[in-house]
Amino acid sequence: MTTTCPHHRLRSIQSGITLVEILVAIVIMSIVTVATMALYTTTSESYRNVDADQEIQNNGRFALDQLAIAIRHAGYQERIYIPGDGAELHSDRVFNSAHMIDNGIDPVKHIEGVNNSKIASFSSDTDFGTAGANNGVNASDVLTSRFFGSNQVADDTSAASDIMQSCMGVSDGYPSGSDDLIISSFSVRLFNNEPELYCKGKTSAGVLEGNQIVRGVETFQVLFGVSDAATSLQPVRWLSPEQMLATDWANVMAVRVGMVVRGSVGSAPLPATALLYYPLGEAFANGNTGNSFVFTAPRDTRLRRVFNATYKLRNHTINR
Repeated sequence: MTTTCPHHRLRSIQSGITLVEILVAIVIMSIVTVATMALYTTTSESYRNVDADQEIQNNGRFALDQLAIAIRHAGYQERIYIPGDGAELHSDRVFNSAHMIDNGIDPVKHIEGVNNSKIASFSSDTDFGTAGANNGVNASDVLTSRFFGSNQVADDTSAASDIMQSCMGVSDGYPSGSDDLIISSFSVRLFNNEPELYCKGKTSAGVLEGNQIVRGVETFQVLFGVSDAATSLQPVRWLSPEQMLATDWANVMAVRVGMVVRGSVGSAPLPATALLYYPLGEAFANGNTGNSFVFTAPRDTRLRRVFNATYKLRNHTINR
């Protein structure tokens, strides 16, 4: 009988991994790794885009909220109580020169805009954009709203109202002159090469200063809804600031604002060509190709969104 050495039998049943098997395993692991990395990259980009879009949405809504407050405050003024009359009278003492009843207050526009311009000095009492300057960031406009800080009471005095505040978050009392009106003026400026919507208004010390509203606003555009008839309360024409005549400002019934807000670098894939955006809405562009209606974004990896809204002036009926 033939016997087998135990050591020889142990060696015969042992075997290793062949080179082919190793190569196959490496290929499979490589495919799994590449697929995992691709999935991770796609998921990361998706999360990044969602976060960027959410940030842009928040910024755009906040900017529209601030503009809405300023526009709806425009033209607000006192109601003078007439002793013995039992009623209130709209005085129109500031915003309509034909109906001024007090001295020492120069008539000023309750709402106005400047085409393709910017506020160069935030500490100046007179710098609210310059017509024809053509120095607006991406042809952005300037929008300025003026209003009283509070009502006048029977003894011709009043305290500041917390409701009527400028875009700086500051209220004021009854004005003694046109310089005492509350002002909210919006324009776009560049700060460290980043465009941002800026506000000009008075501080609690009564000094005009600027304050950042939202970063990433590349262009800011304005249209004014103007009434033709003195008795009409509805806008019948939409005019850009440079189309407004001196007599049109008192007949502004509504204001339409539009913005293009951008995200950070890398928040979107690189587009094949430069993209077009309509700040005021494509319907308002209506074939116009000017910078006020069409914004050609640089070809980069920034996510962009358009925000626009139309606001009707609350106080237009007392500005006549």
